[in-house]
Amino acid sequence: MLKKLNLTAVVLSALAAGSVLTASNVAFAKTGANLNSMSFNTQSAYNQVIHVVSTDKKKWNKIQPGTVQFWGDMKVDTKWPGFVRGVAVKLGQCGTNTCAQHPNLFLDVNPRRDYSHQRNFLVNTSQMPVSGAGISLVPYGNQILARCNQNLNYDGPTKEHSFDFEMTATLGAQTGTKVGNLDKLPVEVNETGQSQLGSIDKVRYGKFKVKVMCDPVERETAQDVPDDADFAAKGVKVFLSTFQGQTTKPNPGTVCKKARVLARINTTKAGPVKFNLWTKVGNGPSQKQFVEAWSSKSGSEYKAEYIKWISVSKTTKVQAMVEDKTNPIGQSSGWKDITLHCTGAGGGGLADKPKPNNDGPLVKPLKVTGELTLADSAPNSDKPRLGQAVFKIWATKPGSTSYKLTCGGGRKWEGTLPTFKVADKKYQAVGAANFQIAKTEQIGCALRSTSLPKNDVIALATKLFKLVKRNPNVSGPGGKIPPKPQTGKPNRRPAVIVTPKKPKKPLIKVAPVRKIACIGGKVSRNSCFCPARTKKVKIGANAYRCIVNVVKPIAPPKRVIMTAPVRQTAPVKRVAPVKRVAPVKRVAPAGKKRRFGKTR
Repeated sequence: MLKKLNLTAVVLSALAAGSVLTASNVAFAKTGANLNSMSFNTQSAYNQVIHVVSTDKKKWNKIQPGTVQFWGDMKVDTKWPGFVRGVAVKLGQCGTNTCAQHPNLFLDVNPRRDYSHQRNFLVNTSQMPVSGAGISLVPYGNQILARCNQNLNYDGPTKEHSFDFEMTATLGAQTGTKVGNLDKLPVEVNETGQSQLGSIDKVRYGKFKVKVMCDPVERETAQDVPDDADFAAKGVKVFLSTFQGQTTKPNPGTVCKKARVLARINTTKAGPVKFNLWTKVGNGPSQKQFVEAWSSKSGSEYKAEYIKWISVSKTTKVQAMVEDKTNPIGQSSGWKDITLHCTGAGGGGLADKPKPNNDGPLVKPLKVTGELTLADSAPNSDKPRLGQAVFKIWATKPGSTSYKLTCGGGRKWEGTLPTFKVADKKYQAVGAANFQIAKTEQIGCALRSTSLPKNDVIALATKLFKLVKRNPNVSGPGGKIPPKPQTGKPNRRPAVIVTPKKPKKPLIKVAPVRKIACIGGKVSRNSCFCPARTKKVKIGANAYRCIVNVVKPIAPPKRVIMTAPVRQTAPVKRVAPVKRVAPVKRVAPAGKKRRFGKTR
């Protein structure tokens, strides 16, 4: 009775684990069968590529969905009375107690005396997750992204590169020894997609390689803005001064003045300016800083200004000079100097600076981290403007920290910033750099700490700066976007033809009345009327001109030349005019009566 209860308890516990095992199975599951040999030979397949992309245009951070494959030959040869209950192939390298949670690539649970099988194995990129701060069970996802980002360009993931990546697969086997007919009982697995063997007691490893392609991000085509010929710098000055309350404490008991360096460039109008700011602290080397600023109206003049603060740890002479780079032939302000005085005890320098021959505890190495952000002063603008790179630097030790900021387009800045304590063993410095946006450009920047031995990159950032082209007829940036042409398949349903109804009366189309021009006259009812003594002359399709009506003189008759000979006639003699004579009265003959009256 006791044996039956023990057997029932073992079976119930095995069912909870997802496989059916008897008491005898439990006994051999821990040790398994003895082996003559076991091997897992793998071979890489041809042209297996994993693509990695960037979604934020700052770093490579995503593995594209897809599959790769490799070939494997599995063999398990057991000694009598051993047999193979099942085999599984896992992604990654795991042991007998850790393989259960690794992704499955293959599973076979048919018991047999010995096992031999060959096949192609598929690996899905989703089985290589990318973890955050923790450590992933299969580290291949994080390792691939880290290898891609080793060749990160100064302006982000813009340069394509590839490499070969090696991965490991594990062959696990569950073996046992013959006890009655147990070798004929199959192992039950869970009904989920991730079926597992009850236990694995034998493992072998195989390696294969794939090619990883780090795809670059796409950048927009740059559009240059023409230079303004009327813009020029007409004055360069530099001012060094100290202010009350502006001090530093390089070590306990020492207070030093800070110097403000003010660079000023006057221009003919508003616009971008470029100049080099040279500084020299004490006997140290001269440092050059390239500055881009914007000149704007201030009172009755246009000027651009840039301010830089300089800190020292002991009484030191500070010099500065501004060199113009806006005009073809630049101007210079010349070197100006000021002496910064320190008061109190101490000789300056870092408080934790190790002394020579110091047998005390070792000083921990300096650690520096950073944060970098790119900002646009006027997004959605169609005019040149200023952009800005704002950065923060954190160091584990107090004192000044030096940096080097490199951006696309040949932009470079370097300098030294004072730090202030924000937490235990955490000191912060804040800085900014301006640059010109004269075209649509994807700008990437890398911040390096020159305080570290290898000038390590501590922060990266990239941003697309646009110069929006506006349509004057449409409000809003960029105007209207034309609709995309439809590329889908046409509808198979026949089109319905609609016949328009005929109007009761025919429509008479009236031609639009065109306006006419009347030069020198007046337009009335779309006609040109000219004043008196002028006449209208048509000079175009709908244009007329009124000109003075000039009467042409009558030309003399043209001389007619007779072809036939002309006979000469005698000249007509002039006859004297006949004098008028009084009419003669008619006298009737004597003895005759007058016909028309009485005789006298």
